[in-house]
Amino acid sequence: MHQKLTRFLSLAFASADVLLEIEPDGCIGFAVGAAQCLLHRSEESLPGMAWTGLFEPGDRPLVLRLAEQLAGGYRAGPILVRLADGTAEQPRFATLSLFRQPNDGKLSCGLSAVPAAIAEEASARRREVQSQLLDQHSFGDAVDQLGRRAAGYGQSMTLSLLEVPGLGNHANATADELVASIGAILRTASVDGTAAGRLGDDRFGLVHQPDGARLGEAIAAIVARGQQAGMDLAVQRQSLSLDDPMLDEEKRLKAVRFVINRFVAQGVAADAPQNLAQAFETMVTDTLNQINSLSATMRDDAFGLLYQPIVSIAEGTLHHFEVLARFEPDRSPFEKIQFAEQVGLIESFDLLVCKRAARVIQAAPRPVALAVNISGRSLSSGIFVDALLALLAANNDIAPSLLLEVTESAELEDLTRADHIIQAIRRQGFAVCLDDFGAGASSFRYLQALTVDHVKLDGAYVSRIGQSRRDDALLKSMIGLCHDLGVETIAEMVETAAQEKALSRLGVTYGQGWYYGRPTPQPVWSPQRAAARRRGETVEWR
Repeated sequence: MHQKLTRFLSLAFASADVLLEIEPDGCIGFAVGAAQCLLHRSEESLPGMAWTGLFEPGDRPLVLRLAEQLAGGYRAGPILVRLADGTAEQPRFATLSLFRQPNDGKLSCGLSAVPAAIAEEASARRREVQSQLLDQHSFGDAVDQLGRRAAGYGQSMTLSLLEVPGLGNHANATADELVASIGAILRTASVDGTAAGRLGDDRFGLVHQPDGARLGEAIAAIVARGQQAGMDLAVQRQSLSLDDPMLDEEKRLKAVRFVINRFVAQGVAADAPQNLAQAFETMVTDTLNQINSLSATMRDDAFGLLYQPIVSIAEGTLHHFEVLARFEPDRSPFEKIQFAEQVGLIESFDLLVCKRAARVIQAAPRPVALAVNISGRSLSSGIFVDALLALLAANNDIAPSLLLEVTESAELEDLTRADHIIQAIRRQGFAVCLDDFGAGASSFRYLQALTVDHVKLDGAYVSRIGQSRRDDALLKSMIGLCHDLGVETIAEMVETAAQEKALSRLGVTYGQGWYYGRPTPQPVWSPQRAAARRRGETVEWR
């Protein structure tokens, strides 16, 4: 009777939709609850099977570690886990709670269904394959979401950033095993089992409860294993409380983002902020310095332009070049462009690039067609729009050779107004393209509200073409929709002949990527593909 009472008390403590008792050998000894609904298995089929078989392989090290570190009489969880019957495209989630029975060491396991909103949010997050940790972007989003929900958790939370110098220098089975172990440790220690990320080859982050002594010991043990295997490793750690009464919610979130981005760029620095208020002050100072530096760069016209070819897939001929700004050699301008959008400098920068592109077209010894990017934020500025329309009117003779790509880096809010602007541009003879179509939730809404000439398909779909039935179906649908609307399509990030062949079958008009040519300092292109294709150039949009 005492054993049964202990069993049901512990199972009740792990209250859930499905209750399991795990024997010391790792097999399920007892099961009750809505197993068919949650696990797609009957209660009767569960006893005797290995309990880890219920989970997606990438999450099994996590649940095993969670169980291994659980002493008798203690509880762990709830944490978010992926179930085994999901897919990479459509994972299935549950929350897992564990309780170690104090007398016989058996494990009580509770699994609960996850609300659709949380499952959708978790599905959208991207994981790094080796460690099963969130990638940098998804980790930042997860930290933001936890920060906004902090009051609801009723507990303090800490952001820890860990650097393991030397780990990225090794590419062998031992290093892979260490990274996987670090991933399991960080996910186990994180607030909900997911708020942990890999931020570089040797850099990691997580949000956890303030007591991080066991976390430090676990990471130190992993580093010691690497040292025993002959790897020159160390570990450095920076921690900040996410609670700071001196800052409101928005300032806290901005300070946290600043700390993470700085860590990604520099690692654990000697002058790292000791608290979020200090981090916010440092961020403000850095922002002012960046504004002054970017303003000077624009004033002196001290940035470079590169030109990447965009080619007709059917003909194998040059159609136009995209103009790409570069502030530093061999480094993406994304951070500076994003910064310019945030601080209100993007309008001046976009106009400056348009002016330079117009001069290049006018001065070219042979016909050349260029595409320049215009931020959605710029189109929301009346001053910018007036200046742009005046610039285009003054250069109306190059209308067939200049395309404007509206980027989705900043969302367009007033689509009716945006369409009026786009039509004013098109009436002057200049073509308009929607950039990064499919990358965000707004893409189809844009296509419904805006009449444009071209759509540039997000490169993520192109790079995965043929690897995911779901992504391929979405890509095919997007291309078909554009075709039905009379909109020409441009595929970016084309790197292989197989990708080009697949895009050709789908009816994509133009391709861009290293398969056709890398960005060059001058708008000059030499075909490097099959000689059987007709050579020539096309320089007009319509």
